[in-house]
Amino acid sequence: MQNKYLCLAIGNSRLHWAFFQEDKLELTWNTQHLSQLVTDLESLQAIFPAELSNLALSSLPFYIASVLPLHTNFCH
Repeated sequence: MQNKYLCLAIGNSRLHWAFFQEDKLELTWNTQHLSQLVTDLESLQAIFPAELSNLALSSLPFYIASVLPLHTNFCH
C-alpha cells in the first residue's frame, strides 16, 4: 500500500493544498476559502485537480495548518 496523504494550509486569503505520495510532494494547488462548512472530503472533489479524480479522498490522511484558528474548528 502506498503512503498517500493530503495537506491543507489555511491562509488569510486562500487555501493552499498539497498531495503527497511516498513522502514526495506530487501536486499543489490553491483555492478560495470555502463558503460553507464541509464535513467530508468527498464533497471537495470538485475543487481538486483532475489528476486526483480517481482517489478515494475520504480514505486519505488529512493534515491541516492554519493562521486562522477559527477555520480549523470543524476538525475538533
